[in-house]
Amino acid sequence: MIKNVNKTKENCDLIWKHTHKDFKGTLGGEKSIMYPAPHSCIGTVMGMPDDLFDEKLRWAKHSEVVIECDVKLSEIMNKHGLLEAYNSTRQWRQSLKDIMTFVSFFVDEEKQLLIENDILASDVVFPGPYKF
Repeated sequence: MIKNVNKTKENCDLIWKHTHKDFKGTLGGEKSIMYPAPHSCIGTVMGMPDDLFDEKLRWAKHSEVVIECDVKLSEIMNKHGLLEAYNSTRQWRQSLKDIMTFVSFFVDEEKQLLIENDILASDVVFPGPYKF
């Protein structure tokens, strides 16, 4: 049997972190989650079938990028007085083009340029769409 090298404690913790609270708990003291169909059962994160583990890990890593991007963009939006508008939607965040389209709804071209420069200077990594 080949061991899945992705099944580390850190990766299990990451999957756990990004599993909705309604779908996780503990089983015998170990972190567990509800496995989706076709498995449809509750089991430990470490005991998940390899294909499902890898899928959940990809989602968790994507979610981490989304969070990191959001933190940086929130700071920039706050600096430019757009935080309330930014927090009003979860759209327009997958790319620089997306966020600049969003910004264009609220500010003139001169201010857009300042915001774009701040985004570029902060090295925001955009998550892009999740590939299922």
